[in-house]
Amino acid sequence: MRRLFRRPRVPEYERSFVLGKMARPPFHRLRLECFPRGIDSSRIDVALDPALVDATMALVKNLLREGVERYFWKQAPGKPDVDTLETFQRAYTDNTRMILRAARRQARPETAQLFQLAMMRLLLVVVDQQIHLLRQELDEARASPDRRYSGQRLELHDKVVILARNEQSVAFRTLHDVLRVVMRLEDAVLRKTRKTFLGISWPVARAMLVNPLLQLRGVGSNEDFYRHYPHLLRNGAEAVFLGRSLFEVFSEWLPDECGLPSDEGKPDPGEGGACAPGLRGGSEIRSRALQLIDAGELAQMAPHEFDNADAVLALLGGDSEPWPDSGPWAREDFILVQQARVGEWLEAVGREGLLPHIRASYQLQTVYPRLGIRGGVEWVYRYLAGDSSARELTRRLQTLPVVDDARSLLRLIDETAGTRAKRGRNADQRLAARFASDMVRYRYDLKLAFWMYQALGSLRLLHDEEKLSMSSANGLLQDFRPAQGEEEGKIIGHVVLKADVRGSSEITAQMLARNLNPAAYFSRNLYDPITRELRTFGAEKVFVEGDAVILSLMEYEGRPRDHLAVARACGLAQRILEVVEAKNAESRELGLPQLGLGIGIAYSNDPPTYLFDEGHRIMISSAINRADRLSSCHAGLRRLIGKRGNGGRRVVVAVPVLEGGEGKSDHEGLLRYNVNGVELEAAAFFQLSEELRLRRLRLAVHEREKADLYHAGRYLDPNGNSHWLVIREVPVALWMGDRLVEGDPSGRVYYEVVTDRAILERVRREFRGVARSH
Repeated sequence: MRRLFRRPRVPEYERSFVLGKMARPPFHRLRLECFPRGIDSSRIDVALDPALVDATMALVKNLLREGVERYFWKQAPGKPDVDTLETFQRAYTDNTRMILRAARRQARPETAQLFQLAMMRLLLVVVDQQIHLLRQELDEARASPDRRYSGQRLELHDKVVILARNEQSVAFRTLHDVLRVVMRLEDAVLRKTRKTFLGISWPVARAMLVNPLLQLRGVGSNEDFYRHYPHLLRNGAEAVFLGRSLFEVFSEWLPDECGLPSDEGKPDPGEGGACAPGLRGGSEIRSRALQLIDAGELAQMAPHEFDNADAVLALLGGDSEPWPDSGPWAREDFILVQQARVGEWLEAVGREGLLPHIRASYQLQTVYPRLGIRGGVEWVYRYLAGDSSARELTRRLQTLPVVDDARSLLRLIDETAGTRAKRGRNADQRLAARFASDMVRYRYDLKLAFWMYQALGSLRLLHDEEKLSMSSANGLLQDFRPAQGEEEGKIIGHVVLKADVRGSSEITAQMLARNLNPAAYFSRNLYDPITRELRTFGAEKVFVEGDAVILSLMEYEGRPRDHLAVARACGLAQRILEVVEAKNAESRELGLPQLGLGIGIAYSNDPPTYLFDEGHRIMISSAINRADRLSSCHAGLRRLIGKRGNGGRRVVVAVPVLEGGEGKSDHEGLLRYNVNGVELEAAAFFQLSEELRLRRLRLAVHEREKADLYHAGRYLDPNGNSHWLVIREVPVALWMGDRLVEGDPSGRVYYEVVTDRAILERVRREFRGVARSH
């Protein structure tokens, strides 16, 4: 007889079989590592369209006040502000489309993610700001001596008290209403637009954007939490037990990335860290998440099969009759597995006495909204769970300001709960399956909220003009303002040109001895002529330091046809020397000192860094130091070459054979002579080769001289005018102290921008002859 009543043996199923029928929730990993950190070196700088920010603030203000008047102050709200709503919808839609066009053009879909996250941070911040402003407005009205408020002081006091007592709920309802406006736009139009532009509808997962825990800013108030999750889960210790016991039931099927929190994963009270400092709810989300979820699982930022609440509900047989339903596993004996798993978990829950609390959590969702009260969620829940008597509940309900007859409310609770208590067959099993599904949903929403707060904590919305300028100048600003970024793209390289005056101290002394103004002389003969040439070559002044001028030219992303920064810098250097030589001719006639310059040009294939001093932008770049070395002139070489003549060479680079000596040398030990010449560093020459189609020619300009190697090409200035450019490639010489000898054994070379008119004409003539012969 015993064999007839023996329980059937529970079959075993492989993990792959179980997980194969459980889909992972849709999710796109947040790619914020693609963006550089901003000027504070820790967060990403973001600038939103000021019109969108203003529209958002107006919408939040409108919805906040409408909600407070209707639901908390019990006043008839004013007429809805349709214009405010339409303005926000238009601004949000236009900005989204603009950003999607830019994301597709730049092949950077992560910018669409960043924009959605920046908007979410803006909403959270603005909701808190508007609540603060409303409270401040009420306080000022109460304290005002204005007669308009003399008969309303008691009413204003009540409003302040209600607002303070329900601030969490006010923030939740406002954010919920604003997100409802946003999601209507997303669902109706913008998700399809993203699909068209980027191939994905939700760069930030939809579940992450509408996450109730994000709107609750943690677990929120009792009045709001129970509407989204079983009230039992507000208790941290009980939620931890239920989560752990549930996942122990599933232990043999859990994916590798899913783990139970260890003691190491618990939050350290000494850390006190939040997912997003400065945003309400970050600390609570972090604490709750680490209680329920392993830290390693949180760090992966990817959902797994047991984050799918619907799949877990199906795995436990569903929550309707007939129960259990084998679902997608479609095996007749799989129901034995479902019965065994649910029974195992019910047994663990029963030992802790939590089954009545689970049942009460669902009864609460039906009972409480029918009571029409605020402030009694916990009392009603404890009564439904059997932890509180009818007498105690009646006494507590009577303390609420809106309750006149607590006994009638108690009868309504009993009637509604009694109707709810008609459970039918397998009621506990179905209840367990439903709660397990909600537990998984709550756990996954915690993960989503944790990831969202982490992402929001890594953003900084900039509004201050000085910080915006500093971040933009350093190429760190993620600029979503429509008026920005269309004319110029991101800086991808830059050229520095330094013009250094030879013998400036002697010139100044001569001018002073003759009772002349050195400042006026330098302005007329150097600074002003250079300034007039900047626009022609697309350059800007970095700074002027006494006897030197430093200029820069930028290279922008998205303008490949205009990547001629080095070529234009060379052309600008030629033009500067031409203008200075013309001024020197005038000075000779007037008996004034003549200027000599040394110009160096350096290139970097990255954007410069900028600092700001009282609103003045200061460029920081290693190219400045390199250009400084190129423009220098060694005193010994200058004396030597000055005696024998330069032979058409205005730039000479040499290696000293004997150590010591005066003057500058670079880190490689090279000495330079640069008088009215232009030296181009090797990196700049190689970039020039990318910019222009340079042709090579060997040519001996003077008889009995070894032929030099020349590179020539043509470039267009920003005005569309064509110019010739000739570069001489010369081997580094050896300096013996009293003479120069060709033949540096290292084989190093340097590059000189040719400015001598006779040599330029000879080279051009030779190149034209070569071109005709072909």
